[in-house]
Amino acid sequence: MLITEFVTEDVNQNDIQNSVLKRDGRVVVFDSGKVFNAMLSAYSSLHDSIDSEYINVCNDAINTILDEYDALYDVLDGRILGVEDIQDIVENTLLDSKYNDVAKAYILYRESRTLSRETTVDKVVSEILEDSNDYWSTENSNKDSKLLTTQRDYMAGAISTDIMRRKILPKNLVEAHDSGILHVHDMDYISMKMYNCFHSKTEFVTSDGLKSFKDCYDGQIVNVKDKDGVWREATVRKYGKQSMQTVTLRAGRSVVNVVCTPNHRWVLLDGSVTTNLQVGDRLSLLQDSTQYTIDTKRQAEMFCLGFVLGDGVSQGNRMMVRLCGDKVKYRTIFEKAGYRLDSYHFDNNDIHMSRKTSMSKYDFINHHMWCYLSDEDKAFVFRGLLSADGRKDGSSISTSNVHICKLIEELSCTAGYYISSIRHVKSSTNFSNHRDLYEYIFRRYQVINHSWKVISIESYARGSEYNAWCVEEPVTHTFTLGNGIVTGNCCLINLEDMLQNGTVISNVKIDKPHKFSTACNIASQVIAQVASSQFGGQSITLGHLSPFVEETRKTFRDKFPNASEELLNDMVRSDIEAGIQTLQYQVLTLMTTNGQAPFLTVFMNLTDVEDGSQREDLAMCIEEMLKQRIQGVKNTDGVYISPAFPKLIYALDECNITKDSQYFYLTELSAKCSAKRLVPDYISTKIIKKLKGGDVFPPMGCRSFLSVDTATENLARAKNWDRHKYHKYYGRMNLGVVTLNLVDVALSSKGDISKFWELMEERSELVHEAQLIRYNRLKGTRSDVAPILWQHGAIARLDKGEVIDRLLLRDYATISFGYGGLCECCIAMLGKSNKTKEGQQFCKDVLNFINRKCEEWSDVDNLGFSPYGTPMESLTYRFAKTLRKRFGVIKDVTDHDYITNSFHLNVREQVSAFDKISIESQFQELSLGGSIIYTEVPNMQDNIEAVIQLMQYMYEHSMYSEINTKSDYCSCCGFDGEMVIKGEEGSLYWECPNCGNTDQSKMNVCRRVCGYLGTNFFNQGRTAEIKDRVLHLD
Repeated sequence: MLITEFVTEDVNQNDIQNSVLKRDGRVVVFDSGKVFNAMLSAYSSLHDSIDSEYINVCNDAINTILDEYDALYDVLDGRILGVEDIQDIVENTLLDSKYNDVAKAYILYRESRTLSRETTVDKVVSEILEDSNDYWSTENSNKDSKLLTTQRDYMAGAISTDIMRRKILPKNLVEAHDSGILHVHDMDYISMKMYNCFHSKTEFVTSDGLKSFKDCYDGQIVNVKDKDGVWREATVRKYGKQSMQTVTLRAGRSVVNVVCTPNHRWVLLDGSVTTNLQVGDRLSLLQDSTQYTIDTKRQAEMFCLGFVLGDGVSQGNRMMVRLCGDKVKYRTIFEKAGYRLDSYHFDNNDIHMSRKTSMSKYDFINHHMWCYLSDEDKAFVFRGLLSADGRKDGSSISTSNVHICKLIEELSCTAGYYISSIRHVKSSTNFSNHRDLYEYIFRRYQVINHSWKVISIESYARGSEYNAWCVEEPVTHTFTLGNGIVTGNCCLINLEDMLQNGTVISNVKIDKPHKFSTACNIASQVIAQVASSQFGGQSITLGHLSPFVEETRKTFRDKFPNASEELLNDMVRSDIEAGIQTLQYQVLTLMTTNGQAPFLTVFMNLTDVEDGSQREDLAMCIEEMLKQRIQGVKNTDGVYISPAFPKLIYALDECNITKDSQYFYLTELSAKCSAKRLVPDYISTKIIKKLKGGDVFPPMGCRSFLSVDTATENLARAKNWDRHKYHKYYGRMNLGVVTLNLVDVALSSKGDISKFWELMEERSELVHEAQLIRYNRLKGTRSDVAPILWQHGAIARLDKGEVIDRLLLRDYATISFGYGGLCECCIAMLGKSNKTKEGQQFCKDVLNFINRKCEEWSDVDNLGFSPYGTPMESLTYRFAKTLRKRFGVIKDVTDHDYITNSFHLNVREQVSAFDKISIESQFQELSLGGSIIYTEVPNMQDNIEAVIQLMQYMYEHSMYSEINTKSDYCSCCGFDGEMVIKGEEGSLYWECPNCGNTDQSKMNVCRRVCGYLGTNFFNQGRTAEIKDRVLHLD
C-alpha cells in the first residue's frame, strides 16, 4: 500500500515553517520521512528488494521539495506547500528517473486514492438515492424527488455545485454563501466551461491565431508550432469517419479532454513517439516560454498594454505610465510601442510617457477584451502585467481587482507560468485600507519540469464514428478552453417570431402553422425545448397565438366553402378549445431534463393586439384558458384539482376593469378562477406603463421583470423586430440572481446605523463579485449549445458558432441583485416593522441604496443590474437557520423557521388587504427588477364581487399582484377544502380536518409560494410560514 500522507501533526498558523496545507484546510508540519516511506512503498509494490540507486532518487525528491520551500521563503509569510504540490514533485522525480514502472504505479495509486476519497458529492448522491435527507424531497415544491429524472437532475446539480464551490467561486464568496450572508442562486445549473475538444471542432494554434478543423479544408496549408515552439508549414488532412476516444490530461491544476483516434501519434516527455498511449504517460510540452525577447512593434504594444493595466492610468483618449527605479529599463519598449516622452526628472530618474488610444484600460479590463487576442498577444500582455506588478523574479503577482484576477488566471499559462497557489488576504493598498488582496504564486517550467499527464482514456461507444482530422507535421497540438452547456436563468420567449417566421425543433424545420390548435402544439414543443435548455421560468403571451385563430377561420372556409357562419364559428371555437387543452396538458405532462414540468407563465393581455377582430379572437382564447383552468385537471382519483402550471397572468386594463367596459365579462371569469384555482395573477397596465416606459409585458416566469428596452438595433436578428412598431421584450432574458441577506447585515451591525451602511457597501460588493462570475461564465458561449434559444428564435437567430456575448449586456439582458428579509432587517435596526411610517422610510432607504448600486455597476460593467425581491421558496428556511446559528434567538427576527420574502410585511402582521397593497406598492416601485404583492384571503367562491373590488384596487395601486386562497383535496374522504397544518415548528405536518388523514401521498395541497404555485409540499421553514399567514380579508 502506498503512503501518500506527508504530515504528522497540527501546527500553529502563525508559526509556519516547511509546512503542508492538507486537503481539509489544516496546516501541518512537513515530514520528509513520510515522503521517503511513500516512495519506498511504491517501489516495494513491484520489486522484492530495494535498489540502492533508488534510494538516491528518493533523496532527490526530498531535496527538490526542500528547494521548493526555499524558493517560496521570500514570497509567503513562511514556507508552505499543498499535498498535491508535494505529490507532483515526487511524481516528476520518478518520471525523470529510470524507474518508470514505479512512477506509473505511484500515479495510478494516486488517482485511485483521489477517486475513492469521499467528497461532498458522494454524500449528496447517497442521500438522493437512499432518500435519507428530507431536504431533497422538499427542496422544490414542484419536483418529486422519487422520480428518476429528478434524481438525475439533482445528482448532476450536485456535481455542478461542487465544481462551482471548488473551482469557480473564490473562497470569500463560498464562505459568505455558507454562512448565510448571501445566496448564490442556482449553482446546480450554472454549467461549467468544459475543457473539451471534439474531433472536427478541435482548436490548434496557427500563425493566424486559433483555428479549428471545422474551419479548415482538406489540403489547406497552415503554419503551426512544433514541439520546440518553431513555426513550421503543415497540411491539414481529413481522414474520414473513424472511432474515437477521450484522453483526459492534467498539467498542474489544468485539465483538458482531447478527443482523438486510438492510433493517434503522441510525443512523450522523453521525446519518443507512441501510438499506444497509456494512463500515466507524460506528454511533451512546449519549451520554456518564460524567457522571451520583444522583436516586433505588436509585441511591444501588447507588453506595454499589460504594463499599463498593472501600473498605468487612462485619461481621456490617452494611456499614461510612469517609469521609475529599475523600471526605467522598459523605456525603449514603450518607445517601440509608440509611447511619447512627456517628462523626465533627472534628479530621481523618473519618466512619464503616454500614447493615444481608442480604448481605456478600464474598458479593456472590465469587458475582458483580452479574450479576443491571439495566444502570443495574451502572453505579452501577461508579461507586461507581471513586469509592472509582479515580483522581480516573476515568482508571484498581487492584485485587488477581480477582473485582473480573471486576466491572470486565463493568460498566465500562455506565457509559460502555472499558478501553484492563490493566497487571499486583507491588505492595505495605496488607495484603500483592508481590501481583498489576491497573491498568485507561479511555478515556471524551469522550476519543475511540467508536462501533460494522462489521467484516463475512455473509448466511445461501439459504432460511434466521427470525421477525423489531423495536421501532417510532428507538432505539439495546443487545445484551448471551450464552452460546454451554459444557459441563462429565465426569459420571455419570442413565440411570435418562431410561429410567424418558422423555427427548428430537434433539427426538424417547422413552418408557419395554419390552425390555432397546431400553433399551440408547436408552442408546447418549443416550451419543452426551452425548459430543457435553461434554468428558471419562461413566459409566453396568448397575443402571439391568437392571430392563428384567423388562420383557422381561413382554413375552414377553404375546406367548407358552403358552411354557415354559425357552423364556422363553432368549428373555430372547437379548435380554440383543442388548442388551449393541448397547451395546458402538454405543459403539465411534459418532463424536462430538469426533472419537472416546464415553469411556464401565460400572459393574457387584450392590448397585445389591435382593437377589433384581432382583439375579439384574443378574447375568445383568454375565455377558453380561464374556463379550462376553473375546471382544473384530474388527479389519480379522477377528481379535478388545481395544477401548478401553466401560471396565468391577466392584464387589468381600462377595457376590462369596470362593469361598463367591453371585456368586463373576462374580468369576472378571471375573479372566479382566482377564487377557485389561485390564478391568474394580475398586472395593472396603468401602473406598469408608468413604471416601465409606457410598455406592458409580463415577468419572465415568476416575477423577474426586464428593464425598459433601449436598444436601437436588432441585436438578436429577430425577424419580427420593428423599432418603430414596438419595443422589444420577447426574446430577452435574465442571467440569474444573487441574494443578499438583509437580516444578517442588520444583526451584524448591532443597531449601529453607520455600521449598517458600511456593511451594506461591503456586502453589496460581494453580490457584485458573484454576479460578475455568473456573467463571465456565460461569456464566449456559442449559439450551438442551445440552438432553440440562440439560433432558432426563442431568444435569437444567431449563426452557428456565433458567440452570444452581445446579448448578455444591459441593452438586452438583466442580472438580479436579490434581497430578502427587509421586514426583519427593519425590526432589528429600528425595533419597528415596515408597517410603521419610520419603518417604511428605512425600507425605502435600503431599496434606494440597492438601486444606486445597480445603476453604478450597470454604468461601469455595461450589464443590466436590477433590484429583485427574492421569493425564497427554500432559501427562507436556510437563511433562518444560519441567522439563528450566528445570532441566537431574537424575538420577531430569528425566532421562527423562516424570514420574510423580499419587501413584504411579515405574514403575521394584522393588516387589511387594501392597506397592505398601499404600503407595499411604494416598495414595489423600487424593485422593478422583480417583485409581487400578495393578499391572503379565505374561500371567496361565494363572494366574487369582493374579489373584483380587490382586483380594481390592485389596478389603481400595484404593478403586479396576486390573490392567495386555498385549493386542497383529501383522497381518503373526498374533502374539498383547506388542509390544516399541525405540530410545532420543526415537526409540522398536514392534516385533513374532515377525516384526520396525515398521509401526504393521499392528499393534494396547492399553496402559493410567492409567485408560483407549489403542489408537492414544502420544507419545514416554508410550511411554518404558510401556517402563520393571517387573512387580509375577513
